[in-house]
Amino acid sequence: FGLAALTVVVAGYNQQGQENERTNVLLPIGRRETAWKVAAGVLGSRPSQLNADTLTPRPHRALVKNVVLVALSVGVAGAVATMVVGITGVLVFLLLPLGWMAQYLGYKVAGHGIDADYVIVRSGALVTTTSIVPRTNLQHFQLSWSALQESFELATVRLHIPRSVPRARDMDRREAARWFSLLGKPAEEA
Repeated sequence: FGLAALTVVVAGYNQQGQENERTNVLLPIGRRETAWKVAAGVLGSRPSQLNADTLTPRPHRALVKNVVLVALSVGVAGAVATMVVGITGVLVFLLLPLGWMAQYLGYKVAGHGIDADYVIVRSGALVTTTSIVPRTNLQHFQLSWSALQESFELATVRLHIPRSVPRARDMDRREAARWFSLLGKPAEEA
């Protein structure tokens, strides 16, 4: 529908010197373009710098991996259901097209980007979440891959920030390694 909500996580120390973090709603609901302008204003950037349309999409083999995973999961569940409840268990196989559609929608939406100041990660199938993280706010980051991701040369980069762990899932492994290297350098050097 072209609508968006915007929240911001603020972390720091309170007057007593204790760690404090809170989430504030900046825009409960509004047009997506308005949300981008407000986010850019809060982060001190021009909206063109925070353009979600220029994010790098997941490679096609990420979609193949996820379609195979859905097929295997539904196949096993359908076989078990058929053995347990009889012919009615075959109805579980009706979930296969829904699983494939959800994976396709998630694939089309997902993207990631990094520059000298920000890391942007977008994901979701039915509800899209875009995380814009100033690089200076990253507390920890992690590069990992599962056995299935390894066979498709994919990896995941997790960005640890207060109250959230945005993930750039199913990135090309070489791109993920490049990200990991860039995130390890001070923002001025990148």
